[in-house]
Amino acid sequence: MDWFLLDLLLMALIYVPLERIWPQYPEQGTFRKGWVQDVVYFMSTHLPIQILSFLVLLPATQATKYLGVPVLQQSIARLPWLLQFFLAVVVADLAEYFIHFGALHKVPFLWRFHAIHHSSKALDWIAARAPTLWTTHLSADLSLFP
Repeated sequence: MDWFLLDLLLMALIYVPLERIWPQYPEQGTFRKGWVQDVVYFMSTHLPIQILSFLVLLPATQATKYLGVPVLQQSIARLPWLLQFFLAVVVADLAEYFIHFGALHKVPFLWRFHAIHHSSKALDWIAARAPTLWTTHLSADLSLFP
């Protein structure tokens, strides 16, 4: 099974029950108007996003050889593995947050492309996963650098 189908299945298993238990919009059903379009959009962008992200990973890891701060890298390397993992997740999430809200929402040129992600008439878990290919690529891949 492809990763993007597995991702779609796992997200549906997690988010559909949560939306039924604590609905933001109680009158909105799971199979709302426009849900098929959002699923098709998810499936048509998710695989290219994964490929592009993989292609950016090598240059990002190579850039750390030249852009990294050796003292900081050594300090982090001495931390327990679990703490390193937690720190990496927090730093990557913060980077993506500031790229997303600091750039994609505030820079008019970038907002014109990113606004599509916010144009859904009915918001739920699958609509939120329907961003444009290049804005997702930009925010996710730039978050690899820290």
